[in-house]
Amino acid sequence: MNKQVSFFNFSLGRILSKDYSILDNARVQLLYYGLILSALTLAAILASVNYQQLQILTITTVVLLVSVVVLFKILTFRPYWREISHVLLIIATLINLFDIYVSLQNVDIVTVEVAILIILFSFYMLGQKRGLIYSLLNLVPVTVFLLLQYTNSYSLELKPEKVDQSTTISVSRPVLY
Repeated sequence: MNKQVSFFNFSLGRILSKDYSILDNARVQLLYYGLILSALTLAAILASVNYQQLQILTITTVVLLVSVVVLFKILTFRPYWREISHVLLIIATLINLFDIYVSLQNVDIVTVEVAILIILFSFYMLGQKRGLIYSLLNLVPVTVFLLLQYTNSYSLELKPEKVDQSTTISVSRPVLY
């Protein structure tokens, strides 16, 4: 890590280091560009769910957007990519499970895409052992929910929010490409 990085730094070049391996620098770059793209995508999603007056999803999106912006700022100030990856994976896992069990009460294409991205990201950023842990933390609850839904055993008094098709398409398109 470079020694003199200002708090107001937004440059990727200043946080890359010759002390890191090529793979670690690639991980920092992935986080840098991924957090920027995530913030832009979340801003678009926020506009859509807010327009549809979906309160739970609006609050969830705001929390996720603020988290991504804060993690980006931490990354550009001190590139602690392991810690940032853990925090990002924990937040993504919790929000994905919250959407499945509370707000949407359904497993749709976006849920599956997010689970796959969490699995891929965890193995790439943190290795086999931690990747397996995050994979299980995402796959087991989704499978349990699908089994409960199949047997009609899952019931929650909270009415699930329905997202229109344009939001689903706009969310799943950037993930697919």
